[in-house]
Amino acid sequence: MRIHKSAAIAVAAVAAGLSLTACNSDGSTPGSASASDGASASASAAAGTNGGATGGSTQAKTGGSGSGSGSGSGSAQATGGSGGSGGSGGGSICHASDLSGVRASSKTTGGAEVLTTIKLTNNGSSSCSMHGFPGVNLNFQGGGSDSATRSDTSPVTVTLSPGQSTTFQLMTPYNNSGGTGVNVTSLTVTPPNDTHQLTVRQPQINLAVTDGSNSSPKNIQVGPVGGNVD
Repeated sequence: MRIHKSAAIAVAAVAAGLSLTACNSDGSTPGSASASDGASASASAAAGTNGGATGGSTQAKTGGSGSGSGSGSGSAQATGGSGGSGGSGGGSICHASDLSGVRASSKTTGGAEVLTTIKLTNNGSSSCSMHGFPGVNLNFQGGGSDSATRSDTSPVTVTLSPGQSTTFQLMTPYNNSGGTGVNVTSLTVTPPNDTHQLTVRQPQINLAVTDGSNSSPKNIQVGPVGGNVD
């Protein structure tokens, strides 16, 4: 009876050993399985980090959201602003309302012609440009007027900052008649490409009576603006 009991115990021990072997048939212990799972988790975390970096780089290049996008957007706005600024840099035309005119000087040339220099000053708050010939009417003492025709001088473009001045010349016949002639009391000046006028008073121009309001237009000429910018 004791023999049968020992045999039964031995059989039970063998069965328990076989059961334990079957549970760990993959050759790993519970501890090693946990280590393997931890390594897999670390690899997944690393992949996630690399994926995030790649995504961030892609967003920066394509102007997507995130810090990369903010930097790219700022650069584009700066370029656009500069371009906008460059597009408006030339200034508008000079209008009569922003200009004042005075006689600057007069001189005779060979006793046949008087050159009267008129100075125009930009009194506006921003730069402006002129190109071409002003329109000029000479207003005579006692009434009447005459207009100047353009000379054959080539015009240039002049840009005036606030407070800057430029000039043009008016060419009139010299009064060698021996008489008192007729005085020009003012000039009505229309700046190039403008439709409004300004007045230049006391230009100190004197013409022979025959060169006054009945004179031939070729005797009174105006040059283009653009001289002596100061």
